[in-house]
Amino acid sequence: MKTKHLFAAAVAACTMPTWAHAVVEYACTDQGGAEVYATLFDEEDVVVVRYVSFNTGQAVEERFNPAVSGSGFRYVSQNGSEFIGQGDTAILLSPGSPQVDCVVSRVIAPGDGQAGGYDPQVGPFSGISLGGNLRDGPGLNFGAVGGTNPGQPITLLTDSGIFFDGFSWWVVVLSNGQQAYQWGGLLCASGLQLAGVNNTAC
Repeated sequence: MKTKHLFAAAVAACTMPTWAHAVVEYACTDQGGAEVYATLFDEEDVVVVRYVSFNTGQAVEERFNPAVSGSGFRYVSQNGSEFIGQGDTAILLSPGSPQVDCVVSRVIAPGDGQAGGYDPQVGPFSGISLGGNLRDGPGLNFGAVGGTNPGQPITLLTDSGIFFDGFSWWVVVLSNGQQAYQWGGLLCASGLQLAGVNNTAC
């Protein structure tokens, strides 16, 4: 499966005022035997595109960074793919591949998680970390911003909806108020049976 990708956000806050500091997810038409999804993390100003193979179910993620755009928004990847759009529609252009059309599938407002009529798994929930890195985005390609110890109490704020190896990445809050992302395989919430976390570890 080729890993060509991409995706998007606004170059200026005025291009999408209702999305300020939101998580915006796009569903795209299929490409090269894979389902395509793109997630815009507005506060971090990055886009993560996820390709899920029809044959194996394995996913590949790639990070896109903002680029100059005349109007609307434009993000590019290191391999030259572009995600260009305006409002709630966009197109994905990858070298040597047909155009992929994308449309907003959900918008998660800060501290809300229910914008756009979507009802994701939103906390806060009391949980426990099994120890491990905290990251500044929902994936191993994002930088580490600290860590937790085994058995450390932690608040699970929001399920990002981005999965890796059977568990999703969660926005978590430490006792000192720090917010970051931690992989659900390192989290549990005793008695709650939350999807996307390691319930058997509690």
